[in-house]
Amino acid sequence: MLRELPPQQPVTGATGATGTTGATGPTGVTGATGATGPTGTGSAGTFTVRTAATSVLRPTNGTPITATAECLPGEQVIAGGLRVEISDARDAHLEHMQDDGPTPTGWFGQVAPTTTFHQGSTLTLTVSVTCFAP
Repeated sequence: MLRELPPQQPVTGATGATGTTGATGPTGVTGATGATGPTGTGSAGTFTVRTAATSVLRPTNGTPITATAECLPGEQVIAGGLRVEISDARDAHLEHMQDDGPTPTGWFGQVAPTTTFHQGSTLTLTVSVTCFAP
């Protein structure tokens, strides 16, 4: 006579080591091209670069020199920057940029000489702003 054994719980062994990565499969088929999007409306608008400059003859050590380039009413500030030109090569690199950034209506820049410039030497600070008009 056969006798039935009570059901047993499965026994789980220890996890084995991770196997090596398999080879890369072949490239799939290219999908269909999507539908063309709708035509845009309106114009892209106009970008305009506006500048302002300040020139100082023989600036003295630490004196702030500033300029602000402004967008016109209705234009939006997009970007900006500054450029420094020094007329006497002996004074080149003797300025420190102190501030450069947007204002609500334009772009501001400020530099200062790190020493008094030579006689006749001029520092010119030019600030530019890119403005967008829709």
